[in-house]
Amino acid sequence: ELRYLENELNKKSVNEPAVYDTAAADVNDKEFEYVLSDKKISSETIKSVVLGFAVGDALGVPVEFQSREELSVNSVSDYRDYGTYNVPAGIWSDDTSMTLASLDSLARRINFTDIMKKFISWADKAEYTATNEVFDIGVTTSAALQRFKDGTPALNCGSNSESDNGNGSLMRIIPAVFYVKYKLPHSSIEQRMDVIHN
Repeated sequence: ELRYLENELNKKSVNEPAVYDTAAADVNDKEFEYVLSDKKISSETIKSVVLGFAVGDALGVPVEFQSREELSVNSVSDYRDYGTYNVPAGIWSDDTSMTLASLDSLARRINFTDIMKKFISWADKAEYTATNEVFDIGVTTSAALQRFKDGTPALNCGSNSESDNGNGSLMRIIPAVFYVKYKLPHSSIEQRMDVIHN
């Protein structure tokens, strides 16, 4: 349910300096940090963006993979029960779960190993889910997580064939945008693109 998301986003913030760190790190606490670089982003802004994302995701879950033609006949205007994944109305998918995992990691610093560990926690332990159950995980994501579990460095886990280029990363770009805007405000365009493309 979206109450879980609001509870996560209401946790107290912690002031920690921004760090561009791609090395492995062990981050155990789960508090979101809202003081980013020399600028501040309000918790209300983060909550609004993420809640809007989660609502859109939850609206789309029951009709995922339906064609435009099917949706033009039966358009979405409210939450629906079950559908594609047989889950109750208002439940978000892997996209929101992975967005929450990314936000959790990027609130501290950029650390691709930590992000992958949080994705593993989502996939294996159902963390960041609305129902403590993972009901959808894409083939490309699953393969990348398995490569990471097998010891491949985080930045080498992705696939690079044309058929592996889905739109999941576009749906989960919000954490990267917050990170680049507020933690790397004076960085070069190359540094910013490195964050977004990795």
